Amino acid sequence: MKYAIIQNSLVVNIAVSQSPLANNWIPAQSAKIGDSWDGNVFAPVLPSVDVAKAEKLAALLAKSTDVAEEDLTVDGVTFTTDNESVADITTALSVMGRNPNDSIDFRGKSGWALANKASLQGMQNAVWVRRKAVNANTKTHEDAIALLTTAQEVVDYDITTGWT
Repeated sequence: MKYAIIQNSLVVNIAVSQSPLANNWIPAQSAKIGDSWDGNVFAPVLPSVDVAKAEKLAALLAKSTDVAEEDLTVDGVTFTTDNESVADITTALSVMGRNPNDSIDFRGKSGWALANKASLQGMQNAVWVRRKAVNANTKTHEDAIALLTTAQEVVDYDITTGWT
């Protein structure tokens, strides 16, 4: 059986034993190291509001980056939209500005395609539309998180809403 070892009302360790070896060994149920014990119930110890907000904002940044860099498909070409790929598209468009009838072999995730200026502009515009929406949603979440006043509100706040 699993036991939570309690010191100063906190779970300091989890042990497996056929029976408790001391009075501070409590059947663990779903207890985790760091949880509090009030004599009846295990509960997670919440961080400070500032720490909770910092953790939530870090999770929000990771989520917004993931969404911003999801693959896109334009004119049958699926391509990566990380910053390096977007820079490659921008560079190709810049060079094509001097020779607008030129095309380039473009390797997307779906394979090779011959990309002309119009198709590269379509790719760039699709990235712009997505990043604009991602930035707006990220700002909405950041503003909402800033208004939260308790650690529990911050922990419970759902950053997964509003993404396209």
